[in-house]
Amino acid sequence: MPKAVDASGLHLYFPEMLGIFIGAVLFNIFNTKGKGFLQKAGWYNILVGIVFGIGSLVYIYAAQMAGVASAFVITQLNVVVSTIGGMLLLHESKTPRELKFTITGLVLIVGGSFITAFL
Repeated sequence: MPKAVDASGLHLYFPEMLGIFIGAVLFNIFNTKGKGFLQKAGWYNILVGIVFGIGSLVYIYAAQMAGVASAFVITQLNVVVSTIGGMLLLHESKTPRELKFTITGLVLIVGGSFITAFL
C-alpha cells in the first residue's frame, strides 16, 4: 500500500491534535464570544476531549506494539466498558431477561475479541 508521507503515527498525531484544538477554540470564540469557556459544561467537554486524546495516543502505541489488527479488535471492547458503565454509573435498569441477554452478549464480545486478538 503506498504511503503519502513517511512518518509514524505519533508524528502525524500532534499536528492533527493541534489543528482540532485550534479549530475548537476558534469555533468557541466566534460562536459564543468565548462564553463557552465560562460554563461548567464547557470544562466537562474539555475534560472529555483530553481523555479522548489520551485514548487516541494509547491506540497509536498499541497499534505499533501489537499490530493494527489486534489493536483494533481490543479497542472494540469499549462496548463492554460502556455497557457496564451505563448499568452501574447511570443506573440503567434491566429486566432479568434483558440482563441475561446483555451479560451473554458481553461474554461473547470479550471471548470473540480474545480469540481474534490472541489466537
